[in-house]
Amino acid sequence: MSPILKEFVQLLKKVQLNPPRIGFISNVTGNWITDEQATNPNYWSQHLRQTVRFSDGISQLLEQFTGVFLEVGPGRTLSTFTTQHLDVNAKQQVLTSLPHVKDQQSDVNFLLQTLGRLWLFGVDYRLARILYP
Repeated sequence: MSPILKEFVQLLKKVQLNPPRIGFISNVTGNWITDEQATNPNYWSQHLRQTVRFSDGISQLLEQFTGVFLEVGPGRTLSTFTTQHLDVNAKQQVLTSLPHVKDQQSDVNFLLQTLGRLWLFGVDYRLARILYP
């Protein structure tokens, strides 16, 4: 990625970068993104070369957030990493939205089961209507 960093920054300078409306954890720092970082083309080029600080970021979230973590999309990598960080008495739940490739059930069936579990954990049922009308 190194050879394209300068060109990538120059392209980003042509795009209007705005502060986020919803906060998120930076994979570059492992902390909450700042407005200055989010609007800095050099910050975004760092994503191409720096180590992902997932462990630091998920630790931040686990300290500050009680609820359900939902991995959206195929695979279980992030949900597995998140589960590894949970305390035995954790108040958080970790779910996946789609079955593992080796699971022998339909995607729709799995998704509906996950929506049911989200509802059991107190997530607003209207989310299910958005995902599966």
